[in-house]
Parts: sequence; C-alpha cells; structure tokens
Amino acid sequence: SPSQESHQEGHKLQLPDSLVTCTQAPIAFFDSPRELRILRLRDPQDAWPSDQLQLLTQEAEHHSRHLRPSSGPWLWPLHDLNVSAAIMGSHLGSNDNSRRRGWWR
Repeated sequence: SPSQESHQEGHKLQLPDSLVTCTQAPIAFFDSPRELRILRLRDPQDAWPSDQLQLLTQEAEHHSRHLRPSSGPWLWPLHDLNVSAAIMGSHLGSNDNSRRRGWWR
C-alpha cells in the first residue's frame, strides 16, 4: 500500500496486530515520495480466501487512511482480476451462506 512518506506529514503507519509487513521500500510516484509496503494477515486461521482478502483490505484502508496522498495510487491488490474472480468464486457453491460475500473490487 503506497502512501506519502510518513515524515512529510508527521504521521506514521501504525499497523494492528492482525497485519504484518512482509517488506517495505521507499519509492516515488513521479516526484512525490511514497512508501511501498506489502502486507499480509498475521493469522488467517480457517477463513475463506475471499474473507481473508476482505479483512486485509479493510484493515489496511482503516489504518493507512490518514496517510492517503491527495493524488496518485494508495492501495491496490498484488493480483489481477482473474485471481480475484477465482478467490471470490472459490466458495460460491458452498452450502455455508454465512461465508458468501459480494465481489471484491
């Protein structure tokens, strides 16, 4: 999840215990300094892949919202639309209605 450099705005990314930073690096979006972080869930347990993806997205958005740049990229998945469709479709045929979710963007 790219964000403006935290020292520019006096803010730092405080991750909840549920998220782990796999790697991070300073990058630039044109001339705007950013930070790239690759995040994962600390303990996905037995959750469906689509539920894991939704939780990861919600947590990342909530905890990095204050670092959102005024322009340019902020958050994006590290997979393409076909992978998203496969994850979301992985349990559409399930009998467990409580696990069904809407399509993730």
